Formats: sequence, C-alpha cells, structure tokens
Amino acid sequence: MKKNKLVNKKYTQEFFYCLPAFAFAIPTFPVMILLPALYVEKYDISIAVIGIVIFLAKIIDIISDPIMGWICDKSFFNRKLLMFFGAIISGTSIYFLFFPFIIPDPLYLGIMITCLYTGWTIFQVPYLSFGYDLESDYQKRTRLSGTRELFILLGLSTSVSLPFILNDEYS
Repeated sequence: MKKNKLVNKKYTQEFFYCLPAFAFAIPTFPVMILLPALYVEKYDISIAVIGIVIFLAKIIDIISDPIMGWICDKSFFNRKLLMFFGAIISGTSIYFLFFPFIIPDPLYLGIMITCLYTGWTIFQVPYLSFGYDLESDYQKRTRLSGTRELFILLGLSTSVSLPFILNDEYS
C-alpha cells in the first residue's frame, strides 16, 4: 500500500509539473499565425514590417535566453517567483497584442511582442530547469521531459483545434 501511495504521488507531481507546458503552448499558434494576419487586416500594417518587427524581437529573445539561464544558474531569484512573473508578463502582453489599448503601429507591436518573448523566457528557462530539481536520475528526467513535451504537443493541438470547435459551437 505504501509503494502505491508513492507511485501515485510521483505521477501527481509529474502531472502538475507538465501542466504549465500545456497552458504555455496554447497561445503559440495564435501569436505566430493569427497575430500577423490580424495586424495586416485590421490595423493595415505591412506584412514585411510585421516580419521585420518580429525578427528584431526574436533577436532580443536570442540574447535574453542565455542571460536568463545565467540568472537561474546563479540563483539570484527563486525559480517559482521567476515563473510567476514570466507568466504575468506573458499573459499581459498577449492580452494587449490581441486587444490593444491604442491603435497599434509597428512600435507598439515591437514593444508588446518583445515583452511577450521576454515573459516567455522568464517563465520557460526556470521552468525547464525545474525538471532537473525534481529528478536526479537520468532515466526519470528523460521520462519527465518526454511527458512535458507531450503536454506541449497537446497544448499546440488544442490551440489549432479550438477555433474549429468554437466556430461550430457559436455558428
């Protein structure tokens, strides 16, 4: 009975570790695919300008990832605290990207998409390294990482299928 309790606790811990991967994967499709189309059609920003803005934001993201890794390695802040702030920044940025408080221009898009990518970095780098704290055994860490990636795929699948489900429901 005691071993059964430990197994259930382990699966529960694994589930709750992987759950944020599902949630953070859901906005990926709308941001990468739908956002440029929205800004072209609704706000009349050139697709080339949008591409340049996103490219520049990705350059900043490329620079911020190793910096965030260094911050995590040095343990300047608690990983859970970083994940919390990263989630807040990401959620706020996504909201203001899709529901802007002003008529957006390329500068607005650049600031908001950079905030989004920075929020994702602040969340994901500590989150991904958190798995190493949960499991010390290589095989168990591999299983945990595989399960996390499965949750990411489920989140992406949900993101892609949600518009079709909602469209049928509200038609």
